[in-house]
Amino acid sequence: MPLTDEERIEIVLIVGDGYKTIREACEIFAERHPGRTVHYSTVSRLVQRFKDTGSIKDSKRSGRPKSATGEDNQINTLAVFRRSPIKSQRKAADEVGISQRSLGRILKLHKFHPFICQLIHGLDEEDHAIRLDFCQLTLEKIELDILNPFRVCFGDEAIFSLNGHVNRHNCRYYAPLNENPHWHQEIHFQHDQRVMVWAGILVERVLGPFFFESTVTGNAYLDKLRSEIIPAIEQVQPRSEIWFMQDGAPAHFATTVRQFLDEQFPEQWIGRSGPVEWPARSPDMNPLDYFLWGHLKSVVYTNRPKTIENLKQNITAACQQISPETLTNVIDSWSSRMRHCIVAEGNQFEHLI
Repeated sequence: MPLTDEERIEIVLIVGDGYKTIREACEIFAERHPGRTVHYSTVSRLVQRFKDTGSIKDSKRSGRPKSATGEDNQINTLAVFRRSPIKSQRKAADEVGISQRSLGRILKLHKFHPFICQLIHGLDEEDHAIRLDFCQLTLEKIELDILNPFRVCFGDEAIFSLNGHVNRHNCRYYAPLNENPHWHQEIHFQHDQRVMVWAGILVERVLGPFFFESTVTGNAYLDKLRSEIIPAIEQVQPRSEIWFMQDGAPAHFATTVRQFLDEQFPEQWIGRSGPVEWPARSPDMNPLDYFLWGHLKSVVYTNRPKTIENLKQNITAACQQISPETLTNVIDSWSSRMRHCIVAEGNQFEHLI
């Protein structure tokens, strides 16, 4: 029985995977397809033809030329991307010998989609075990009703720049070609003003935002806890019913800060060297990192704030506009994310959700 085009592609890929010999390729093919055998000489001719012409098809016969999206080019295009999925369309089109437009049609015909690479937070070697321990311990406390996700104050800081993020791909000014308006926006890169913001999520609402007027040191963070954050928590729920969560930022690790949290939330706070150890490099398990900051930055800059005061007003308004239903979903996702982390054995998991 003659080899199908899919089987020819498979054989070529087997030979190319780890530089298998022709004989090894025959054996692997036979293992994958019980009852199907392929002769050594057949594989040898097929591989040599692919090296010489870049095609798995038999030599072309004389006659009317085929279209750029014909069967041969379709097969060769699919073979190129099976062999090198991250190759650019331009390079693939050059390799197959067709235009980039024709190659795009072939990919669309076969429902090949250009998936975008996701950037994930890098982990150190020891982080996996620490993340795994944190997830298992926290889920155990939730199951025993020691810790309720809706009684956790998730807190974090973020920097907002006055210049913000300008996506020039979304900035367009339509005018006749001969009437170029030379449209522009002024960005003062050398005098970019910034503001540091603390915000929290607790019981389906956003606490804050609270703004730091200077660098966030241990003392500055402690003052903010005493004067604004703790009072805001107590307006929502009694402090004795609340767990407080912070990440391992240097200001959070100050001895005075940890002593203060021990007094305010005895055995009920999560953080670096806290009763429950927060795993370093884990923004994928902090609701402010995986939801709030990205959401705010997508909203705050829509009307291009001109002053720091305008920026603060936009941040405050954006926080107030988030619905309780949205925050409920965000908090619900916290437990499920920890389960994903356990399944991933402490590795990154966001790109798998």
